[in-house]
Amino acid sequence: MTTLHLTEEQLRVVQQALDLYSRVGIGQFERIKYHPTFVQHLTNQLTDKNGRIDFTRYHEIGDEADEKLMEARNILIQEDLHPNTSWGIFNEKGDESCRVAYDIIQVIRHEFWKANPNRSELTVDAGVNLQTEDGDKIKCELNRTDALNTITFNGLEYKEVRSKTSRIWLDRNLGAKRVAESSDDSEAYGNYYTFDEIDFPDGYRLPTEEEWEAELKSWESKNSEGAFKSPLKLPASGYRDNSSGDPFYVGSNGCYWLGSVSNARYLDFCGSFAVLFSYIRANGLAVRLIKE
Repeated sequence: MTTLHLTEEQLRVVQQALDLYSRVGIGQFERIKYHPTFVQHLTNQLTDKNGRIDFTRYHEIGDEADEKLMEARNILIQEDLHPNTSWGIFNEKGDESCRVAYDIIQVIRHEFWKANPNRSELTVDAGVNLQTEDGDKIKCELNRTDALNTITFNGLEYKEVRSKTSRIWLDRNLGAKRVAESSDDSEAYGNYYTFDEIDFPDGYRLPTEEEWEAELKSWESKNSEGAFKSPLKLPASGYRDNSSGDPFYVGSNGCYWLGSVSNARYLDFCGSFAVLFSYIRANGLAVRLIKE
């Protein structure tokens, strides 16, 4: 058998690629429109300067794509399958390679499930474990050699936590007394820092724009609920105004600095969105650090 060494991020890409391959092969052409390239491109095209997405037009375009994709599928298979239906993974009309891809996906999914400390008792079927002609089973192992540490900085203790992107972060906001127990947990807000006064321990730094974007994609929903439900448990700490010194949007918005050389950028999330903006360097925002 062949051994392949991948990072967790790369393994998830393999899983997604096999999923798309097997679905298209059994007639689920509508899945093509969910490819990250098309989703991101369409989102960018339909987002105004204030960060608002035209969801009405987004869904209209999605419906148009569905119609064309179903038309193409029925031409290729020479059947008039109804929209939102397919042959099914075990239908003999589908190529055997689709079932091979499906079996590999199940093994990968089960391994990710085992590695999740917060896993549900409900899991996926890993009993397939497709065998080769030599009787060997597909195997997938996640070997995590980077142990999670505990550090002390400015008199406060922080633990490391691994996010769904496999990156390691501190488990709470800089200056926070504890990990957030709710989105509006004031004990977890931490300190407010201007962009130029942030001081952090060796080995940690502000996340980049790309790293925040990767975290957003891993959340269940791009809003304050998704932020809190993520492994980072980000609270809606608001921000401190540079003129009055007063806090604003505490408990409703989360405002977190990101590392940007050219200008001050930050993550802003609330009950309805999560986006990245440019901001005034003198305003005070929360800080969540990522490991180098």
